[in-house]
Amino acid sequence: MIDNIFINKCRNENYLVSPLINGLSNHDAQVLSLFNIITPDDTNEFYSYKKKISKHSINEFQASLSYEMWEDVFSNNDDDTNIIFNNFLNTFLGNFYACFPKKKNKNYAKFQCLDNNWDKNSCNNKRKLYLLCRESNDPKLKKHYRNYGKTLSKVITAAKKNVLQQ
Repeated sequence: MIDNIFINKCRNENYLVSPLINGLSNHDAQVLSLFNIITPDDTNEFYSYKKKISKHSINEFQASLSYEMWEDVFSNNDDDTNIIFNNFLNTFLGNFYACFPKKKNKNYAKFQCLDNNWDKNSCNNKRKLYLLCRESNDPKLKKHYRNYGKTLSKVITAAKKNVLQQ
């Protein structure tokens, strides 16, 4: 397992975990289904945040770090590494967040990369190829599956970029 998901079983008593053969990887996915969850209304819009980083903001950040006295970091009499590190991190992040503010972007369409029929068909074809490869030892079929997956990944990445640029 690469990613871990933790849920509070006291608050979410009604859930189900099941495997899903998605054909997008050599590993099966795990689906976590939560029931009786109250969600906000679907407004078909979402926000994304990006840091505003430019040459000017980088120079401002470097200058603000150079003006820091750093006495909280270097004059700690406890010699406790955790306290010294936390003091450094607080100073560093304070300057970082001040110099590189987040910019809120509003996107009017919910992010859906796979909204075209050809995308859905391509993913279904890859899933079928995956199932065939799982039960076959044919090297040509496995090579075709790998190439198909690489091409599909490039197409999906391009589609995501296209949606985000709109």
